[in-house]
Amino acid sequence: MKRTQPIKIKGQSLVELLLGLMVFGLVLTPFLTSLSTITTNQVKYRHQIQAVQHAREALEIAYNIVVNNNNWDGFVATHPSSQLFYPSSEGIPEFRPGMENIDDLFQRSINFKKEDNLLKTTARIAWLERGKEQEIELVTYLMDLSSLGN
Repeated sequence: MKRTQPIKIKGQSLVELLLGLMVFGLVLTPFLTSLSTITTNQVKYRHQIQAVQHAREALEIAYNIVVNNNNWDGFVATHPSSQLFYPSSEGIPEFRPGMENIDDLFQRSINFKKEDNLLKTTARIAWLERGKEQEIELVTYLMDLSSLGN
């Protein structure tokens, strides 16, 4: 019996290569999209966690300064609700007018507003995330305990 040679069609391996690349591309595209989304969200959540930490720190500093201040009304008068402040821990802890830049990414400010014998303290952290401004605000109320005795 005579053996026959298989018929070779020109360009067959090129077509197989193109089909293989197309299947590989179809499988790889969703994987790369998922990886990109995961990376973007990871950075976003890391920034949010850092912002909350900076806001909590500001509220803790505010608590320490306000509670240790023996002149509650004087403090409220020198820190009007129309003005933003930032905590300074250089030397004696105090509040300075304006906003504080942290790590060249975040801007931190604190605002005080007197409501009866309460002091509404709002810490605001803002930053840019992919060209859009993001913001976190934490609020706490401090009470003037000396007013309870009157």
